[in-house]
Amino acid sequence: MTDSLRDQLPKSNDWHWPSVEAIRSLGGSGTNDEINSEVSTRMGFSEEMQSLLHGDGPATEVAYRTAWARTYLKGMGLANNSQRGVWTLTPLGNEVEEDDLPELRNAYLREMREAREKRGDVGVD
Repeated sequence: MTDSLRDQLPKSNDWHWPSVEAIRSLGGSGTNDEINSEVSTRMGFSEEMQSLLHGDGPATEVAYRTAWARTYLKGMGLANNSQRGVWTLTPLGNEVEEDDLPELRNAYLREMREAREKRGDVGVD
C-alpha cells in the first residue's frame, strides 16, 4: 500500500515550483514545517500521503522531497537558508516564473557536474 502511495507522489522536479509558490504565499520566507504544509496543500496531498514515512523515518516522504526542492531552489539562486530551518526567497525567487525553472535547473546541474569533475568525482550522478 505505501509503495502505491509513494508512486503517486510527483517526481523531484515537480516539487520546485510549488515550493516557490509556497514560500511566496508565506510572505517570502517560511520555516521547513510551514513550507512542507503549504506545499502539501497546494499539491492536494491526502493525510495518508502526508504521513507516509521516508524509508524507516522519522521524516515523511513529503518533508524529504520538499527538503530536496529547497536545496535545488538554493542552487538555482531562488532561495537561501537565512537561518537554520528558515528559507527566504531571493530577489530572483520573487520574480521567477514557472517557465524559467528548467533553464535554471539545467544551469545548476551543469555547475554541480563541473564541480564534481574538478574534484575528480567523475561518473557520480
